[in-house]
Amino acid sequence: MKKNSLNKDAFIKYGLLAVIVISFLYIMYNGIPTTYKYLNSKSEIKAIDIVSVYVTNDFVYSHEVICNIKNISKFLDELEQIDCRRFIGAPISIQEDTIAVKIEYIDGEYEVISHSGRYTYTNEKQFQAYEGYNVFDEEEYLLFINKYLEN
Repeated sequence: MKKNSLNKDAFIKYGLLAVIVISFLYIMYNGIPTTYKYLNSKSEIKAIDIVSVYVTNDFVYSHEVICNIKNISKFLDELEQIDCRRFIGAPISIQEDTIAVKIEYIDGEYEVISHSGRYTYTNEKQFQAYEGYNVFDEEEYLLFINKYLEN
């Protein structure tokens, strides 16, 4: 009877361990549903632009404004409706040659976000290329951006 009890305990322990490992792997692969966390408070946003991101010959991220967003609150409300997931692990940066959203704050700081990551400029840390843990659904994000580019 003691041997049977031991097998049952081992089965429970290994079963629990398997559930934990599978859950962790699922979260690593699919991310945790979340709301996008802005660099600063939304009340401090000065301007929003849609930009084209590229990497210079010196391997520095840069961007060029494609269009300005007039209705900031409407834009943010729509952006927050896009499926966003937070990933665990190393932060993600923007892929080069992509269309992104630049959010500029009244203190001169800014963030440039795409569906796959972001880079930031802060007064304290200056330029940071790998700042993104949040990833948007690519198809939803591109439909959203294209809607603004068509206007």
